[in-house]
Amino acid sequence: MRADTVVVALSGILALLCALSPGFVPKTAWAGDPVPAPAKTSRANAELLAATSPFEDLTEYALQGDVGGMRQALKKYDRENVKIRKYLPAEVKSRLASLVHAIRQAQQQGKYAVVALKSVEAYRTLLEALDAGSLTVPLQVSLLDYAGFKLLALLHVPDPDWAAVRATTTEAGRQWRDIAPTIQDASLRDAMNTVLKGLNQGATEKNTGMVALAAQVDLDLVDLLERYYAKQASGPAAKPAPKARSR
Repeated sequence: MRADTVVVALSGILALLCALSPGFVPKTAWAGDPVPAPAKTSRANAELLAATSPFEDLTEYALQGDVGGMRQALKKYDRENVKIRKYLPAEVKSRLASLVHAIRQAQQQGKYAVVALKSVEAYRTLLEALDAGSLTVPLQVSLLDYAGFKLLALLHVPDPDWAAVRATTTEAGRQWRDIAPTIQDASLRDAMNTVLKGLNQGATEKNTGMVALAAQVDLDLVDLLERYYAKQASGPAAKPAPKARSR
């Protein structure tokens, strides 16, 4: 498919999201979004999910170059960290501490692309500490969120690491294939398929604009996927979430 055709399709999806949702703002245009409370989850999962929010904020603020926002997000994480340490194995606590140290150092040095990349990895570290089997929204949805943020972070430099971009788009495809059969909404499924097509084609062609647009739409569709699963879980005969693949 021609690159301009894919870009038009992705732009159409984004425009449709804006038209169908009054007050809709593309996800990466703002920070501080609260983590949706799952209908059924353990206290550990709820607190771990809450602790992921500062890293989403950090990524967005880093991409915007918002120093004050980054500082506030780090303070927010410090408060959440007190609550979650008891749930984390020693090796996870060590990895998280190392990532947060690197984030603080990069922020102080003005290396905001590094802040964004380290923040998405801290976000994933917490996701992988969740009890995936008790989540209302499958872990794969959050990993698609991770992929969108990571791609925007990878592109936030003059010379992107295209091998890392391709690896991230490939993994996003695996996560989507795991859950696509559980999505009965054909429009939502088709939209996500178009996003994955844009990600893969853009990565292959080293088309920064296409990958960035597809990553943006991915982040916005993640919000719809979260709502979809929350609605499904509130109905009769809710099915268990599919198991997420390891890296």
